[in-house]
Amino acid sequence: MCESEREREFVEIWRNLGFFVHALTDSHSRYLQLNNSCFCVDIGSISASDNWLYYPERSINPDEISRAVDFFAAENREFVMPIYAEHDESELEFLSEYNLRRAGNLLAMSFACSGKSAELDSRLEFEIARENSDLGIWLETSLLGFGVERSELGLFSDGYANLLEAFRNNQGNLVPVIAREKNSGKHLGSCLLVREKIPGEHSGRVARSQNLTGIYYFSVLPEHRRKGVARAMMNFAVKFAGESGKILLQATPSGIPFYRSFGFRDLFEIELYSNSDDVF
Repeated sequence: MCESEREREFVEIWRNLGFFVHALTDSHSRYLQLNNSCFCVDIGSISASDNWLYYPERSINPDEISRAVDFFAAENREFVMPIYAEHDESELEFLSEYNLRRAGNLLAMSFACSGKSAELDSRLEFEIARENSDLGIWLETSLLGFGVERSELGLFSDGYANLLEAFRNNQGNLVPVIAREKNSGKHLGSCLLVREKIPGEHSGRVARSQNLTGIYYFSVLPEHRRKGVARAMMNFAVKFAGESGKILLQATPSGIPFYRSFGFRDLFEIELYSNSDDVF
């Protein structure tokens, strides 16, 4: 991959993530702007993975980190900070002074939809959740898919009320999807599609555009895994993104083999820092 293409994909990944995280501010979430590109969002969740210090800079400003830590500490909130993985180790040593430690890695990946067939599984149907009742189903399916016990679902209600409010206020850009079995109506999995449409190069008098679709909260209920549900949901995402589309995601280590088998390309690593040991 040439340097210019690598830089473009670096920008695309961080911009899509920032687009998603910033959309969460369109709710009753708490928000702090640190500089032109870095900010904090506290949706009120008990999970560190839902409260974000978005910091796409290649150099880290200790004063901004201090302000961010104070912002989250005001509500005794745990949070996650994804950063570019190619920092020199010495640049990050000061983070420990703020009780921020490495909590894992994500792998940025992409999939170009052009020329790819995406046949949908006839056993399944996909619903875009818009109404409150459907958003509630999306939330429950997502939490169960990520291993939350049914008896613990109520613990997430306050924080996720802000998440669902952001969905309602960004209907065209934040697209929550539920996968269900046609015959039984059982909910099998869910994901969130984050859609951007950006201007492209001009061809003659027509400006071509590329649809960038980020995938977040991609999960399948444990009892329905290894039955083709994840691949069917991904095929739905490919159709959603369209022929000119590209799909972007940040994969956890457990999800990387599936995404590679589907055809995603590895881009670069993102390190996660947090004041919690339970991230993603």
